[in-house]
Amino acid sequence: MKYLIKLNLASIILALPVFAAIELIGNALRISRITGWEYGKVERTVTLINIAGFLLTGFLIVYVTRRILDNRRIALITSLLWFAYFSLFVYLFAALFPMTVHEDKPTPVTGLIFIGILILHFLYLAIVQACSIFLTVREDD
Repeated sequence: MKYLIKLNLASIILALPVFAAIELIGNALRISRITGWEYGKVERTVTLINIAGFLLTGFLIVYVTRRILDNRRIALITSLLWFAYFSLFVYLFAALFPMTVHEDKPTPVTGLIFIGILILHFLYLAIVQACSIFLTVREDD
């Protein structure tokens, strides 16, 4: 039971970076309107934050896999479990901060970008976790 809680906690932690990246991209127009910054400045800032977040997520994945999940092979299940928590976060964010200004809505092609980000996050998560788990197993032999 204790390990099941750890799996869910790890899934929550691994869902947060992709949630933050997608919400920043989707709300760039809203951020621009609220802060008064030019849209180009907001777009560059969001891009830099997302690149830094992508690089730091790799370290986060290894840390979570080794420290919280004890480098067990069952930890690979978090490659799928994070999506449920991601969906919950998106629903809660949309419920708490609804789009009230029509101009803040992102373009329709943004949804395709989001799908690509989700697929890449899944692959990145699975590959980094597998490498972390199986390279550590070889070190123990």
